[in-house]
Amino acid sequence: VFYKRNKWEFTLITVVVDDMLIASAKREHADKLIKQLKTKFKLKDMGDAEFTLGIHLDYQRERGILRLNQRLYIDTTVG
Repeated sequence: VFYKRNKWEFTLITVVVDDMLIASAKREHADKLIKQLKTKFKLKDMGDAEFTLGIHLDYQRERGILRLNQRLYIDTTVG
């Protein structure tokens, strides 16, 4: 886990093997970081993540909400 924080922004980066997840309060901060990383590394932008490490990500951007759940894990373990 890495992060970048200053007076105007906070961006969180997680790296697991060959997958990277970037989260930021403002989309333009994440886009700026992706652009910078592309100058140094070969990246493929897969868009918004739906799952990471077995966790489902549910966005409601207009309301400023991000919900996390492990429903699929529970369903496959219990069911």
